[in-house]
Amino acid sequence: MQKTGLKGHPARFPAKLPEFFIKYLTDKGDLVVDIFSGSNTTGYVAESLKRKWISIELDPYYAAISSFRFLPNNLSEKDLLNAYFSILAGKELKIMDFLMNTREVPREAKDFVLSEKLALDNRDKLKKAEKSKLQVLEKAASFFF
Repeated sequence: MQKTGLKGHPARFPAKLPEFFIKYLTDKGDLVVDIFSGSNTTGYVAESLKRKWISIELDPYYAAISSFRFLPNNLSEKDLLNAYFSILAGKELKIMDFLMNTREVPREAKDFVLSEKLALDNRDKLKKAEKSKLQVLEKAASFFF
């Protein structure tokens, strides 16, 4: 997340916590449901323990950034922003296809970035979080266009 300038979910917890409960309460192949997924620590641990999982997160920005947990650490900033904005734009991200193919930025992600950037550009005064968001959008626009 440092690489992109995006802020992760503020209420993160150690992976050992969901790991204990997943091992204690489920078997391989069982389904784990996390209705407040935040940074998706539970989904990541469930995946590593060979459980099926569903995560639900109210904030689409946190849901999109949680995808970084499942991507290789060596991805470029452009690839990370591509994944992030593709998800926010409603595009399904099939990780293996994304990694194996050209990683072309989908039109939906480009449109989303332009729309969000335009909305912030037209505001008179931006709050600190909005200024940060605008910086990330400008960075994405420089990569995507």
